[in-house]
Amino acid sequence: MDRRRFLFSTTAPLLLSSLPSVARAANVPPPIIVGQTCALSGPTQDIGRDYFTGAKLCFDATNAAGGINGRPVKFLSLDDGGDAARAEANAEKLLDSERADVLFGLTGDASVARVIKSKAFSRSDRALFAPMSGMDVGHERVFYLRATYGEELAMILTQFHGIGMKSVMIAHTQSETSRAGLDAAQALLKARNLQPAALVPLADDARNAASVAAEVARRAPQALVVLADTIPMAMLTREMRARNPGVFICALSNVNQVVLRQLLPPEVVSGVVVSRVVPEPNKTTTPVVREFVKTLERYLDEAPSASSLEGYLSARALVATLKKNSDPRATTLAASLRSLDGFDFGGWQLSAREHNRWSHYADTSVMSKNGGTLS
Repeated sequence: MDRRRFLFSTTAPLLLSSLPSVARAANVPPPIIVGQTCALSGPTQDIGRDYFTGAKLCFDATNAAGGINGRPVKFLSLDDGGDAARAEANAEKLLDSERADVLFGLTGDASVARVIKSKAFSRSDRALFAPMSGMDVGHERVFYLRATYGEELAMILTQFHGIGMKSVMIAHTQSETSRAGLDAAQALLKARNLQPAALVPLADDARNAASVAAEVARRAPQALVVLADTIPMAMLTREMRARNPGVFICALSNVNQVVLRQLLPPEVVSGVVVSRVVPEPNKTTTPVVREFVKTLERYLDEAPSASSLEGYLSARALVATLKKNSDPRATTLAASLRSLDGFDFGGWQLSAREHNRWSHYADTSVMSKNGGTLS
């Protein structure tokens, strides 16, 4: 099945309105409604679409196996284009009109922050499960399933330190994600008695990529950490390689490696280091990755990505939590999730710490010229 048909099989309005009546007519338990607002269009659609794809694969497979304690999953995904105001409006529609049992997998830090503060979420008793955010913002009804930006950066800096790198420069856009990453980076460097060689602002559309690359080349750091989305990251990398081919270029997990390869020639992308908050998506020796890749091959003809694996794992965790108790209210969901503390899905584990954050997995991939990665 192609991606467009796969998307429409969840987002088509006729399907959304028909499922509940079919369930009642067949005298089967009502569906568990999982509502999502994410970027299926716009500048960050590469992340949003991949995350959605992975989640839908899991929910489809769950329904094919009989659902959650006999109840089918009805997955409603609305496009917000990466715009926080649209995300808030979508969340209100999902909670108030569609009667979503749980909000799931929001993409974008600004969207997550706005939905958490929204009136619709505040007056509900529902949870927000597995938002794609590394911001360290605690809320009793928000359950994060990814490492913080601080944890990603700490892992990168530890690897730098291990090979003797001390001169680090940071290029950053003004997005909510980049600002959160910048705050985390500065705090970590200060704690290690290090200072970045320089902080260089990068326009959100990377129109100043050439001048930023020239400034980095002039200062000649050992490594450049880029806090930006996939497209500005690609544009700066292209300019950087033309001026200083040997500098280590690093990015956080909000950069989509599959899309980065599509945007850059092999000799430019080779050596780029990208952090990830899930296992290597092509390493099928990891049991849960093997399961994911087999499911992906069954439904779609496309390459796995870290974002699609993250969507799949987040959905797997939600299904496992609801199987403990299919009551989706936030308080019940929290108790069920606590009972899964330490549960290993086969190379990816749930582990509770502060701020309701249930996964702290962080690693890096070094992109190679031949299309693979070194992890």
